[in-house]
Amino acid sequence: MEVNLQINMFEDYIRLTATVEPLFPGNDLLITELGERGFDTFEETSNGVVAFAPKSIYSDSLITDIQNIKINGVNFSFNIDTLAGENWNATWEANFEPVVVADNCIIRAPFHARQGNIEFDLIIEPQQSFGTGHHQTTRLIARKLLTMELVGTSVMDMGTGTGVLAILAVKRGATVVEGVDIELNAVENAHHNARLNEIESINWEQGDDSNIDGKSFDVLIANINRNVLLSAMPRYSRAISQGGSLLLSGFFTADEPVLRESAEKYGFVFEDKAQEEDWLMLHFKKLT
Repeated sequence: MEVNLQINMFEDYIRLTATVEPLFPGNDLLITELGERGFDTFEETSNGVVAFAPKSIYSDSLITDIQNIKINGVNFSFNIDTLAGENWNATWEANFEPVVVADNCIIRAPFHARQGNIEFDLIIEPQQSFGTGHHQTTRLIARKLLTMELVGTSVMDMGTGTGVLAILAVKRGATVVEGVDIELNAVENAHHNARLNEIESINWEQGDDSNIDGKSFDVLIANINRNVLLSAMPRYSRAISQGGSLLLSGFFTADEPVLRESAEKYGFVFEDKAQEEDWLMLHFKKLT
């Protein structure tokens, strides 16, 4: 997954880069341990985890505490360096390039010029949220949405981040679209991005999978880590109408068996999948 940025402008940060073996469930368990020690921003990589924390928490005792973390069956090594305070938005602008999702879809920042007559031209300004389109999982789901019949459908985007997938759903004809994220700054950013795309119809909410209780959708998107997907599967099942679609991403190819087993347990039938590098997207249909 990409970094879910919560970094403040100009504040010094420490960055912990960890190699984890095995990745599953090692990454999730290590993130939990680091979160209890003051780290608040994480990126899962193909080798392990990168974690960030304000430099103010740094001390020799913190290093010793991390060295003493014992997780049954998990081995990890790490190093720590410092990121000097800077204007993070300026850094983002200097490095952000438009993302070509498909021949008819591009994700760009407000300061990028429109490139030709692209059918689905998505304007996204991250402002500390996940989902610029640079990550494989965002692109995998976006490409799937481009192939689906969405006209007149209802869509829920769980873990919406920048709102890019919900925005694409509206542009593809979905008439009822909602986006939920646990982070308030993500919800505010998603609302901002919808306005950049001249969309006012999406309902944005701060929360988690409990927000979908009592609701029904034709399509539910969840680009979240494996453990969250597994725990939320019963709710996803109740919230998708018969014949509706569940699109899952945010995990590695090695997670496919356990996710398919869980989905099938709750009434889903596997439809298809797509892969980019080690990342996977799974598409299920709700039959019962």
